[in-house]
Amino acid sequence: MQKAWVRVVVVVSAMGVVFLLSVLFPDVALKITKKIRGRAFTITSYVKYKTGVRYEKEGDYENALDSFEQGAELDPDNPYILFRIGCCNVKLEHFDKAIESYKKVIKINPRSDETYYNLGIAYSKTGRHNEAIEAYKEVIKLDPDAFDALFNISNEYYTVGQFKESVEACKQAVQINPDYSPAYITLGLAYSRLGKYDESIKSLKKALKIDPDSSIAYNDLGLVYFRRENYDEAIKSFKHAIQIEPNYAQAHFLLGLVYLKLGDEDSSIAEYRVLLKLDKELADALSADIVAHALNKK
Repeated sequence: MQKAWVRVVVVVSAMGVVFLLSVLFPDVALKITKKIRGRAFTITSYVKYKTGVRYEKEGDYENALDSFEQGAELDPDNPYILFRIGCCNVKLEHFDKAIESYKKVIKINPRSDETYYNLGIAYSKTGRHNEAIEAYKEVIKLDPDAFDALFNISNEYYTVGQFKESVEACKQAVQINPDYSPAYITLGLAYSRLGKYDESIKSLKKALKIDPDSSIAYNDLGLVYFRRENYDEAIKSFKHAIQIEPNYAQAHFLLGLVYLKLGDEDSSIAEYRVLLKLDKELADALSADIVAHALNKK
């Protein structure tokens, strides 16, 4: 019986001894270290770190953040703890706090591409798109084949109106991952904003070849046809989008605009009535266009 009891103690002692040391002998525990990927933790900060990781895996980000912050008080320059604080703050939508944590990590380890990537996401969430671009640039410097960073930076470029840069980033992204439909959608939209409609249509059709059920790709294809004044093809594309996603408000709105361009007020009004149940703002916008169209006829 005694030998069996000893074996059980050996199994459970790894974290148990750490916990007992941190509670009963805190001064001793602070002097003992644990290493993760070459980075030394104090035993007490390691306990807080592991506790936070457990909470994080369970989706309990409030308690995870509390544990990581306690760990940071004990070990303020630990990049692993600071990184996890940033991640929890993103999950809790505390983006400014996340940015602060990620910046601390970068100061300690300026070659952490993962941290720059997460920093870019946090900047984007706060509408700081130019700063997001700079963060993603750092990722790409460290890893030129970082597909996610290339795709994200293409979207940031598009958002700030740098369409040529968006196209270039997208082209690099699809070279790395040629089977990712959303990248071709962004590429198609950027080409469209540059007036390169043939390239735009080609990219959006490529997106649909990869994902035939992409209502977004059909909607954006319809938008390109609309800009090109190819209204018949625009109608077909918007109807495809709505067939896939019946409550797609933007597709209903754009379809209503196309009907107006063709002088089909009844069909446009029908789309307005659908929009009343889906998106009041878009319904009001379409209504204003319908009224303006009717007044112009007089």
